[in-house]
Amino acid sequence: MIFGAIRWDFNPEIFSIANHDIRWFGLVIALALLTGYLIFKRYLRGAKLTPEMVDSLLVYFAIAAIVGARLGHRDPSRPVAI
Repeated sequence: MIFGAIRWDFNPEIFSIANHDIRWFGLVIALALLTGYLIFKRYLRGAKLTPEMVDSLLVYFAIAAIVGARLGHRDPSRPVAI
């Protein structure tokens, strides 16, 4: 079986700055938020929304991404830790 040959043991940390680890997961979420923000801003140019309205939506998108990541990637038998 081919799945037994796949080893999934990579290092989740990209690098460390002053005792703070920068992880791949955080980088992917940051890039997804930035890409989504730029696409959303371009898409809504014709919808007569101000840039301030689009900027405030980015805060809600970031909160939703962090909460969704915490809820989606946990052990179901343990309570949610914040």
